[in-house]
Amino acid sequence: MSELQSADAPAVPWSASGSAAAELRGIGGWLLVAALAQLFGPLRLLILLGRDYLNPENKEALEQFPIAGYGEFALNVMLLLLMTVTAVLFFLTSRHFPRFFICTLITVVIFPVLTSAWLAFALSVQLDEPFGDHFVFEGQDVAQIGFAAIWALIWIPYTLRSKRVKNTFGAPALAAEEATGPVS
Repeated sequence: MSELQSADAPAVPWSASGSAAAELRGIGGWLLVAALAQLFGPLRLLILLGRDYLNPENKEALEQFPIAGYGEFALNVMLLLLMTVTAVLFFLTSRHFPRFFICTLITVVIFPVLTSAWLAFALSVQLDEPFGDHFVFEGQDVAQIGFAAIWALIWIPYTLRSKRVKNTFGAPALAAEEATGPVS
């Protein structure tokens, strides 16, 4: 028995094979919804980007305003990369997934504001017009922010408090630490 563990200490629930905490492991329950989001989120973004950047009207705008267009493209590629890395970490059940997932959720909420600000800045510089003339939100931007905020308000607390998330993405390290004390 460890020096840090007394004889009266209760057994670690993770190590008991029949405990409820040990049963909540793996991609199941509400994590199935997150799994679908991890699969289809990057795919959906890739399809939307392809549709937008292959549109002839958008190609003309890109030629006319290259700084704005390429900057927005770079932001979209970074978002796609973040979403892809997060999905890979999810399916590898990496201990880093919860942090990346929370960062992705927050990024998706602020992304329309960030891209609109970039476009407004680039256009205002190129056209020598006030920033406010170009910093506008369309209905779909507001809807995207609202949906992403609701999604984040649901999934961030779930990610932080769920036993299944803790067991799936951090159980070995946490179980070892609880059983033997902090690792030096």
